[in-house]
Amino acid sequence: MFITEDFGASFELLENYVFKLLWGPTGVDEGGDITLVISSYTNQTGYQFQRDITEQTLWRFSKNPNGGERARAGFSKQSLLENTFGFVYLPRFVFAVSKNTSSTDRFPQMLLWASEAGGLNMRQATFPEQLNVNSQITIVDATDVMIMTLYLGQPFSDLYVSDADGLVYTSVVERVRRVSAHVYDFYNPKGVDGIFFVNQNDASGDSRAFRTLITTDKGGIWNSLQGPAESFEGEQRNCSIASECQLHFSFDSVYRPVTSERAVGMLLAHGNVGPLAAVRVSTWRPFVSRDNGVTWSETVSPDVYHATIGFHGAIIVLVSHSRATSDMLFTLD
Repeated sequence: MFITEDFGASFELLENYVFKLLWGPTGVDEGGDITLVISSYTNQTGYQFQRDITEQTLWRFSKNPNGGERARAGFSKQSLLENTFGFVYLPRFVFAVSKNTSSTDRFPQMLLWASEAGGLNMRQATFPEQLNVNSQITIVDATDVMIMTLYLGQPFSDLYVSDADGLVYTSVVERVRRVSAHVYDFYNPKGVDGIFFVNQNDASGDSRAFRTLITTDKGGIWNSLQGPAESFEGEQRNCSIASECQLHFSFDSVYRPVTSERAVGMLLAHGNVGPLAAVRVSTWRPFVSRDNGVTWSETVSPDVYHATIGFHGAIIVLVSHSRATSDMLFTLD
């Protein structure tokens, strides 16, 4: 790997046999220090792609002269973790996985590590399930705590939430709907931390049968969504039976809920009211929330819309997604 600091006029070698490189979240910290985290093969001989992917060293490269042993191109480097084979550099955490070299299993045990100091002082995390090097974990949010899924070979995964240090994990939702590899029905509205939505597959095992859950405390407690007691047409729903008034949404990329960091608490989403989510788009209705998804109302005629929220939520503009139209709907309240 080579680095340039003169806009490409010249390059200097920084590290050999590099597998992955990530800049620090800010690239350059407040003191002007350039920070990089790099994983490179420990055995730096022979053909790189014939190396064991689990035999890498995680390094932190820094322009700080006190940042470890002297490296190339004016950098210092410090070893963070051995036998690693994956990491992410997040705004708050450096999260990495490594192989347990003492494991005698056919597929060696996988260990999780986290650091809040840019990779320094990596500490081993505690996970409720035994992981191996083939386990598929996906980080879905890392704003305040680490939230991740563990793929179990089914059309769903379980959801886990860490403590504030990213070190102790607890299972909080089973059977989170899996859309594709490392893509799940998980949604966090813009502008507010700690509120998340997931779609949970029904216990029957039918991947098309699922319901929507919400948490307002960073994943601690999850509840069903309560739909509006009255439809747009004025019909009253039988909410004395709780399941008949549950609200369910799609988090598909095309019909993903619409939120804005400048309109905190405002959400517009498409879905249905009933015991389970409706798969057919033609049965969906638009719903609006003004309190981060705690309560919902139907205030526009049934259809599927493209939506934009503007002026801190003072205006919402809707255009039909299901048919060609020259009409545009808007609301100022």
